Amino acid sequence: MKMDYIVKEDLWRSIAVYFYSFIAIGYIIMEGYINVNISATFVLAFIATIIHFSVKVWYRRKT
Repeated sequence: MKMDYIVKEDLWRSIAVYFYSFIAIGYIIMEGYINVNISATFVLAFIATIIHFSVKVWYRRKT
């Protein structure tokens, strides 16, 4: 993946996505919908951010 302007913009947006997914996944874990340890929030939020970043870059390069 080349570091062009699309990747750079979406990389900066991913910081906000990580923050919001961290809060959302933490809430889901605290409410008991996902039965995992609370420390898994960091990893799950990072995985959600990577998926969001990849799909966003793929879509923007396609258009």
